[in-house]
Amino acid sequence: MEKKGKVLAAIFIVAVLLGAGLWAVISSNDEEDIPVTLTDAKGRSVTIEKAPHSIVSVSPALTEMVYAFGSGEDLVGVTNYCDFPSDVTERVENGDLETVGGFFYGIDVEKIILLAPDVVFLEESVSEQISMIPKLEQAEITVVVMFTCYNSTLIKDNIEIMGKALHKEDKAESLIVTMDNKFEAIRSKVENSEDRPRIMLVIWWDESSIWVSGGGSFVDEIIERAGAVNAFEEKEAWAMVTREDVVAADPDIIILAAMSMGDVNTALSVLKSDALMAGLPAVVSDEIYSIFGQSDNIFMRQSIRMVDATYICARIAHPDLFDGKVPKELGDDYSEYLPITWAD
Repeated sequence: MEKKGKVLAAIFIVAVLLGAGLWAVISSNDEEDIPVTLTDAKGRSVTIEKAPHSIVSVSPALTEMVYAFGSGEDLVGVTNYCDFPSDVTERVENGDLETVGGFFYGIDVEKIILLAPDVVFLEESVSEQISMIPKLEQAEITVVVMFTCYNSTLIKDNIEIMGKALHKEDKAESLIVTMDNKFEAIRSKVENSEDRPRIMLVIWWDESSIWVSGGGSFVDEIIERAGAVNAFEEKEAWAMVTREDVVAADPDIIILAAMSMGDVNTALSVLKSDALMAGLPAVVSDEIYSIFGQSDNIFMRQSIRMVDATYICARIAHPDLFDGKVPKELGDDYSEYLPITWAD
């Protein structure tokens, strides 16, 4: 009798556990099917009837964010410029993922309609993207407009919006907490340093013009969080400056970004051959860095990887506080210079 009681008790426990597991699955599925209403970057009220499983992203930064949510496999369309993570380019090359044209121009709205996605993510500042909304909505395609992120606050806003759109609000909260924790880890290392090197980030430099990242830009926040000073913080977000302006700014460190230039070698050659620049602290101490590929993207793309750029910038500014300097030329291998604990 006692043995029979134990058997019945065991069966009861198993049934409870199985029931709990089944209920968890049912609850999870029910949550995916519950309509969610959000307010997007244009102030539009958008209702997502159920968790989307086919997504088009018309922005490299937003494609990165979709992958950060673990929804990369649901992407059916991206731009020609979407190249991170590497799975994006691999799927495009294999024919498993469609490209829908450019970012600022040349977007193929008809192709997007043919893909019939559950949701399309657009960027608010790109007029050609915004102009597609009526046509997409006429085709009964849900559109969510996201912020163009000029700072980390807007990145977090985008995470929250995308979390609602994907029915992954818990994941959104986790991504924001992780981002904040990484920023805090950097701050705790640099906050007590008396050294605040002046950094000049260049997006264009040839014999006729010089363009730099000024105050209020995405890069400006990266430099500040890295425990340094933007040498052109008094300028507009993206400003053309003179050679004399550069001398007056007196940068301790110069970072040449390849995004606009394509090849930083020309800029480096012009800089080093200019006698007027010979006395700059950055030139005298050879503190000139070239970033290209994914290293360039983390600084210039205004994406969720902003915190990676901040860490790399902090290592450039304060190598003594971290694990030494990074190479003077940094490309797709930038992740090798991040903390091992940051690997996702």
